[in-house]
Amino acid sequence: MKNQRHEGSKKTIPASIQIALILITIQAIYWLVFAIVLSLGWVQSIPASGTTRWIMVLLGLACSLILAGTALLLSMRKPLAYYFALILMILIAGFSIMDQTGWMDILSLLMNISALILLIKGRGWIIHESKE
Repeated sequence: MKNQRHEGSKKTIPASIQIALILITIQAIYWLVFAIVLSLGWVQSIPASGTTRWIMVLLGLACSLILAGTALLLSMRKPLAYYFALILMILIAGFSIMDQTGWMDILSLLMNISALILLIKGRGWIIHESKE
């Protein structure tokens, strides 16, 4: 009976959560592509040799994996993942405006803020609040 209830609730994922999950997944892909492009030395503003580039590659890969894992856990309705996702979205948004801001940074910032707002809106579904 518990599985039936869980399966039924998965079918009724609120639109706000669906969109938030899509935005988080896009962010995970963005960071993965960034890490790959950077590792291939295709970013002229970052020296092709040196530890800075490789630290940034590792950070990009870590960010990608963390975002993908967070999206997966959110889709499984893990309450702890909800609070982790809020903190993560705030941190990524904050870090994206701390250095040179280009159009990709602005796009990333908008996706993060949008995902954050949508997660807050759909909070009840993730943390299993009843609507009584």
